[in-house]
Amino acid sequence: MYEIINQNFKELSENDFQHPKVRRHTTRESNGGRDEYRRDTVFPASAEVKQLGWVDVAVCFAN
Repeated sequence: MYEIINQNFKELSENDFQHPKVRRHTTRESNGGRDEYRRDTVFPASAEVKQLGWVDVAVCFAN
C-alpha cells in the first residue's frame, strides 16, 4: 500500500495538486527557538487502495 500511496502522491504533485478533492494545509511556527514548517496533503484513496479493503479512507501525506 505504501508504494501505491507514494505513486498517487507523485501523480498529484506532477499536476500541482490540481484535483477537486485534494486539500492542503500549511503551518509555520516559531517554537523554542526554532522555526517549524509543515505541509499536509489530504486526498481520497485510489481504486488500488480500496481494492486492498480500505474502502472509506482518505490519505494524509505530511512533508
